[in-house]
Amino acid sequence: MKNWKHYGIVCLLAFVVLAFISCKEDDPPEIIREFNDIIFLGKNIKLIDETRNEKNLKERGIWHKIQDGLDSQTINPEGNWKKKFEAIYETGNFAIIITNGLDFEDGYSFIEYNILFRENQLFGFSAEDIGGAIYFSIQNDMNILY
Repeated sequence: MKNWKHYGIVCLLAFVVLAFISCKEDDPPEIIREFNDIIFLGKNIKLIDETRNEKNLKERGIWHKIQDGLDSQTINPEGNWKKKFEAIYETGNFAIIITNGLDFEDGYSFIEYNILFRENQLFGFSAEDIGGAIYFSIQNDMNILY
């Protein structure tokens, strides 16, 4: 009798474990790509794709929109903005991140030294809009001593 109880408990436990495993929601695979070949002020800018799209940012034309946006900005080589950008860049934490989701109210958002754009919004932006948002975010949203 003792063996049957033990056998029954083991079977019940195995059933519960298998049921849990089979009912667990399958998460889509993480597809996060990082590009380090966008150049701005002689520095390689980190561009991160968090959209989970199978095609990368270059194939979708977004990489070029970001590069064109950065190229559209005229930066005073001796100005405070460039000094601030360089101080932020030197932290190693500066990145431009492309995500999915609801539109950002201002067309972009930021978290510490990361500038976030929604993929769907970028398609409606000109190079100047993108570059201006990056410029503005570094100028007004990011705090660092320089």
